Amino acid sequence: MTRSNRLRNHLEDERRRVPGVSLQELARKFNLSEGEVLELLGSDLARRVKRDRHEEILREIRSWGPGILHIHNDWAEGEVNCDLDLLALKDGLLTLRTDSLRFRIDYARIDTVYCVEVSDRYSVQFFNRRGRCVFQVLPSAAPESKGRFERFRESFCPASTGGAP
Repeated sequence: MTRSNRLRNHLEDERRRVPGVSLQELARKFNLSEGEVLELLGSDLARRVKRDRHEEILREIRSWGPGILHIHNDWAEGEVNCDLDLLALKDGLLTLRTDSLRFRIDYARIDTVYCVEVSDRYSVQFFNRRGRCVFQVLPSAAPESKGRFERFRESFCPASTGGAP
């Protein structure tokens, strides 16, 4: 059995043992990046967006209306409910400006994008080259949002990641 198969089995065992465990918790526990966790779990959890469509997906996400922008790193975490049409990309910076705050993300450092569905939560997650999730966008909790996300996923990433060999 290869190392990646063993890791995949350990990750799956942990998900069964601890229902609802987050990607971040799995990554920390197994000393992996979140991107590596997604690749190992493959189609069970996520689908990778085709590389040439990264900027196009931002236009689509803006059409979702209300949603959540969640930003995190090893030291801080922030989340804001907002109208996603407020997201703007200019000169390589992704900006969200609301009445009370402004987030700026160096979008040029985004390497990989996944559509992720865990239990009843679904999101589009943006990863840097080190496999760390820089930010994620979650549609609102409205019933029609799940269908919107599923259509988005089928349009932007029709094939599963398949897991690492």
